[in-house]
Amino acid sequence: MKNKNLIIVLVIVIIVLIIGFVIARTEEAKNSSLRDDAMLEDQGLTETINVKHQYKDGEHVFVGTIILPTSCHSYNAEVIDSETGPEIRISINDPAEGQVCAQVVTERDFKVTYKSDDPDQAFRLFVNGEEYKLNLFEVSPNEDIDTFELFIKG
Repeated sequence: MKNKNLIIVLVIVIIVLIIGFVIARTEEAKNSSLRDDAMLEDQGLTETINVKHQYKDGEHVFVGTIILPTSCHSYNAEVIDSETGPEIRISINDPAEGQVCAQVVTERDFKVTYKSDDPDQAFRLFVNGEEYKLNLFEVSPNEDIDTFELFIKG
């Protein structure tokens, strides 16, 4: 009888410890996520743009989608060399003065290339001078980057 009570107490203590461990890990993960978001905000990298990337024949190719405020806005996309390395720069241009335009957010595809001998070259992304987080999806050299489809969950 005494051994039975001891076993029951030990099982209860072990269950409580396991529950405590699970709760602590969950809180730690939540706090870590908040720290990561805060770090991105401190760096000004609160926005992310998903971009397909392919390195083929000594050239980096980037294909992505940019969101424009209206269908009348235009954009320019290019890769430039800077002191910190190559940068993908996208500038969004306002519509012409007096142009009547539906106020509908519009997606536009962009494609830029950059010649480099380094297949692991790091790139940064700027939209209207503001740095964005560049979320690259690698496309195999034997795939067609223009028809390659991304399936992003979440």
